Amino acid sequence: KKKKNDFLYGNTLAVKTAENAAVHFTMNHKMARITVNVKYSTQFTGTESITNFKINVLPTVSIDLNTGTLGKASGEKTAISLGKVGKATEGYLSTYDVIVVPQRVTEAERLLSLSINGKELGLSLTKEF
Repeated sequence: KKKKNDFLYGNTLAVKTAENAAVHFTMNHKMARITVNVKYSTQFTGTESITNFKINVLPTVSIDLNTGTLGKASGEKTAISLGKVGKATEGYLSTYDVIVVPQRVTEAERLLSLSINGKELGLSLTKEF
């Protein structure tokens, strides 16, 4: 089973005292979750196996722990495997997801790649996530 890592950030100036037994703060997700729903076109029957489903992203980011502000994604482009979700989104054959560092990709780069029965396919687009 693949591991999914997220970063939750919360901050407060509240202080625990005898009068207020609990300190409350809101947690916010800092990573981006990418969900891909797969539906075959007429050239496939729907019984083909999908393998090597990967997303090519920058893997590193810094965070200011005082403000929760993320830096710009950095590092060398890395292919990260998408995990298959147990139950596909309604209307789709299968659903895959992954948690990654938020970033902007351009159409000049191949974002997603996969193999269907050994045939390599890919998707390039401009997107911020």
